[in-house]
Amino acid sequence: MTLGSGGSTQTISAAVTTTDLSALGLEINKVSGTTGISASVSGGTLTLTQVDGKDINIENFNHSTANATVVVDS
Repeated sequence: MTLGSGGSTQTISAAVTTTDLSALGLEINKVSGTTGISASVSGGTLTLTQVDGKDINIENFNHSTANATVVVDS
């Protein structure tokens, strides 16, 4: 997926399961200096925070888990 805010984007890739998103959180945090976005993970929930309060943009998100649901709250 491509993750960004305010014009700074990074491509992120990680192998996850429906109950463990920790690898995705780790990859997002590796590029937080560029994007301003940090991630925290609790089981199957991933929370994104943008340090300056800017909008978070997610593009080209793909997953291969059959019957999985992605929920985005703001």
